Amino acid sequence: MSRKKSRSAKPIISNDWRDFRQQPMHEQVEEMQKSIDQLMSLSLNEAAAKLRETLLSIDPANAKALYAQGKFYLKQGQRKKALANFMAAAPQMPDNPKLLTYLAKLHWQTRQHRASLSALMRLTQLEPSAANMTMLGALYYSIKLPERGRYWIHRAVTKEPLSLPEGNTSTASPKLTVLVLRSAESTEWALNQSFRSAMKEGHNNLASLLDADNIVQVRLFVDHLDKAPEIIRKLPKIDIIYNGITDAERCQDALMQAQTLCDRLYLPVINEPKAVLAASREGNYLRFKDNPNITLPKSVKVENTQESAKTIVQCALLDNDFKLPVIIRLAGFQGGKYMHKVDNLDLHDFSELDNELRKLPQTAYIIQYHDVSYTDQRSPGKILYPKYRAILVNGVLYPCHLFVADGYNVHKENSDPVMREHTWLQEDVESYCRNPSQHVGEERWKSLELLMNESGLDYCGVDFALSTDHSEVERLIIFEMNPAMRNRAGQLPEDDVVHSSWLRVTEAAHMMMTKLANIETWEFKLPKGLPACSKTDDPLTLRLKIQGQVQGVGYRQWFAEQLEQRHIAGWVRNLADGNVDAVIHGPQPELQLLLDEVPNGPADADVTGLSADVWQGEVPQGVQILQTA
Repeated sequence: MSRKKSRSAKPIISNDWRDFRQQPMHEQVEEMQKSIDQLMSLSLNEAAAKLRETLLSIDPANAKALYAQGKFYLKQGQRKKALANFMAAAPQMPDNPKLLTYLAKLHWQTRQHRASLSALMRLTQLEPSAANMTMLGALYYSIKLPERGRYWIHRAVTKEPLSLPEGNTSTASPKLTVLVLRSAESTEWALNQSFRSAMKEGHNNLASLLDADNIVQVRLFVDHLDKAPEIIRKLPKIDIIYNGITDAERCQDALMQAQTLCDRLYLPVINEPKAVLAASREGNYLRFKDNPNITLPKSVKVENTQESAKTIVQCALLDNDFKLPVIIRLAGFQGGKYMHKVDNLDLHDFSELDNELRKLPQTAYIIQYHDVSYTDQRSPGKILYPKYRAILVNGVLYPCHLFVADGYNVHKENSDPVMREHTWLQEDVESYCRNPSQHVGEERWKSLELLMNESGLDYCGVDFALSTDHSEVERLIIFEMNPAMRNRAGQLPEDDVVHSSWLRVTEAAHMMMTKLANIETWEFKLPKGLPACSKTDDPLTLRLKIQGQVQGVGYRQWFAEQLEQRHIAGWVRNLADGNVDAVIHGPQPELQLLLDEVPNGPADADVTGLSADVWQGEVPQGVQILQTA
């Protein structure tokens, strides 16, 4: 006896979408949603997206479909379509935290800052976590509203000053547990284009380079420890303390709090806060001004001032026996930011400094300028300015890099073009990195190492050059000496002599930590360098395999945007194994700059591996995002 098939026995996935049009409206929607869910469970994402389009043509206000379609477009890297769908869904899903997160991020990336702020504010109202408050504070800082930024950062650090490590298999039995001290309120914050928050000043990046497989980090913001002493009781067993707060001026109050904590814990400390406080520019000058082999330029600090920059310089010239040219710079900024060389008071443009001074009271330094410029017959007509960097680790001074620019304010961005143009400078880089005492002079190098040891710091950087002023008989001129300098071990090609130098510094830092903790060393997992790339201008075609969390996070769209911005041809696609595949073609220096950026990716990406090989296939033309292989 035949039996009628029940409706539930009907296949959920229909081969003919016209079948749905023969059903009542609510039944069409219900059946389509079931089919979409099943397609998604089978990872048939593109088929599910096409069916959602059909559903939305029937029911344009279906919030679930709009939200899901937005996520699909986001995975495809189509930000505008993703944002349009999310915005259409938002009125019906006003309290969906994930949707608000997507809206905040996409509005930020499309420069709709007020909309981003509004979405993030609502998210923080729904979920008042320290992470959301930090993002909100960083966003306010990024749109030039620092007072509001400070308010939210204060709330975040008050709510959650201590970050304990999450349980994971790799660090279930750590060899070393480090308490990393930080300050949230002594620095400025920022959001990058990938919607990541970060502290801009006052800390170095050594903690981010530690062997994560064997070292657990407990991170503590010290800003309000005096008001919450019970936090100390929440600390797990700690082996050593690493004071990551590095700026004596900007972070003075935080360093005092940190020193009180260190005194209470009776543990080995790397960079005791009181030693950092003593290593201000003015403090270094007063301690070391009489060194016979090294010159620390005369330096005067003007605290808590909002006077015009010109007035500050005039007073320094009158009251402290400075002679033009002098350097004026605002304290607490790195990378040569807010630093001016003044040759003529009446002709100099002080507007940049004055604009910053008007925002809030600042600490300014006036520094006597010492000439280190030189000329070389291999680059006729060029005046070159060198800046050497070295790092002291546990009493030993290690060379790091040499930058040469065509202006007095030397940093990587203005050094790279000069050093690419004058390839012979690479010989000087290699000479310094391989044998610094021979390159700068054995007595000068030894004097520099001894002087830095007198600072009492365990991990400290120095920028310097040889004077070219005949009256100074080629003494070493120190530009900076502080623990704030950032380690570049993971940002350089593996075949680069500078990468090897930074790697030695990083390994020495690991060794110092194990020695202080009185534990045996192991084979540290050090930061990997970037794939090696030749430095000629000849075009090259490379195939990249990018591993990690790189699918479903907009990585392909981000990668394509990088290609367009850098005028590099190429294509990018997802692989079935969860990684990303790409082929790129262009001048080798430009490819190297792209490789430097690939590990960063968009906000939600987590790149754990990058390999690059020469591509023998068809050379790409233009920029394309291809379908999954």
